[in-house]
Amino acid sequence: MATLAIETITTTSTLNDGFVVYYIDAGLDSITVTIPFPAEEGVNFLIKRCDLSSNTVTVDTTDGTTIDGMPSINLLPGTYIQFIGYDSEWTTNNLVPTGPTGPTGPQGNPGRSGKSAIYFSSGGNSIDRRGEFIGQGVAKRDFDEIQLLVASPVTATTIAAVKEGNDSGFATLYVNGVATDLQTSLSGSGVQKNQSTGSVRLNALDQISVKMEPDSGDWMYGAATIIIE
Repeated sequence: MATLAIETITTTSTLNDGFVVYYIDAGLDSITVTIPFPAEEGVNFLIKRCDLSSNTVTVDTTDGTTIDGMPSINLLPGTYIQFIGYDSEWTTNNLVPTGPTGPTGPQGNPGRSGKSAIYFSSGGNSIDRRGEFIGQGVAKRDFDEIQLLVASPVTATTIAAVKEGNDSGFATLYVNGVATDLQTSLSGSGVQKNQSTGSVRLNALDQISVKMEPDSGDWMYGAATIIIE
């Protein structure tokens, strides 16, 4: 039987290559987790944030390697993300918590609800003042070019977004090309972030994306995470 080395982190720390799976508990304070290694092809880490606090968990690097085109990303409560070394950078893969979701599981056993996250990023692409849809490290004007398919029915409950630029604006969840009420505002100069809650039902095979819309000038980059359950 194969086993994976697991480490629990509760304070600002640097990852150790002796471990593959990391559980992050930021219940007491905001922390930063640093990946110190070059993004070698196929190297990967699994990072699960266990706490549900409002504290911030930032994942960054020390060697100039980017994560989905950005110098760092934030982990929202309940997210479970795989960091994979590919093409000289770290890319991410959001993982759904294991176990059935819903009132009943296999053989009639009680299921358990779980939260997961869908991550969108413009990467190294700037966001035009007319608004851009963002994907996995790409920004495009046309929704049909930047979309993800929903695998099974879920409810989107939170949108968290970050932008870098001198103008205010919005990040909005789009479903099948139509704006939803799940939106958060971004204001101020430089790097700013915000999150909002709501309830948007997503059906299997719905197409989703996030549109980032500066009020006037362009943003250097933008990213958003949709929490689903």
